[in-house]
Amino acid sequence: MSAAGNTETHFVFKVLLLGDGAVGKTSLISMFTKGFIKQDYKMTIGVDIMAKTVKVDDKIAKLSIWDLAGQQRFKAIRSAFYGGVAGALLVFDLTRALTFKNLVNWLQELYQFGNPECPTILIGNKCDLVELRDVRQEDIDWFVSEIGSEYIQTSAKTGENVEKAFISLTRKMIEKSTGKKIRVVKDQSEAKYYTTIDSENIRSESNNVHRESESKNTLNSNPHS
Repeated sequence: MSAAGNTETHFVFKVLLLGDGAVGKTSLISMFTKGFIKQDYKMTIGVDIMAKTVKVDDKIAKLSIWDLAGQQRFKAIRSAFYGGVAGALLVFDLTRALTFKNLVNWLQELYQFGNPECPTILIGNKCDLVELRDVRQEDIDWFVSEIGSEYIQTSAKTGENVEKAFISLTRKMIEKSTGKKIRVVKDQSEAKYYTTIDSENIRSESNNVHRESESKNTLNSNPHS
């Protein structure tokens, strides 16, 4: 559930969307934060960051949502983006079995560079393409039981279960923080991360990421570099 503006913020969480390229991570974020998706696909370069404030039960949480590029050539720079992660959506494409098999690699990255204790939810995207389905349900059930996660089928195109996925993860992150004193603040800029980074670093970290991506793009476009 979305939260209205000028509300007290109890939590600020950094959320990662992990998964191969073209599984629909960007579209899921767009549908959740804007209510629509763009029809023309543009590959994520490095990372994109968006934010949304939601209400779960009686708690208000601001989500800083990081969309990590899924292509193999970005693997070398992805490790820098895992710091401070509070929860992750592991996304695969129900019409491409390889994207499901590769989730093991994404889990390894999360455990190595991020937080192996953070809550995760397995997301099978593009559930509207029923006739093209290429992943067996029994394999999904086995994997979910192995990693101790939850599974939600989504369709970024129709919006099915998109909000449910983010709200379910937010609830898990709040539950993970149980036992820690909740600091209620009126100014969201003063809210505290219950992770390893401070909330005031959101903007500076986001700007640094985009500057690094732009710098890499400039170098790649210069054949004499």
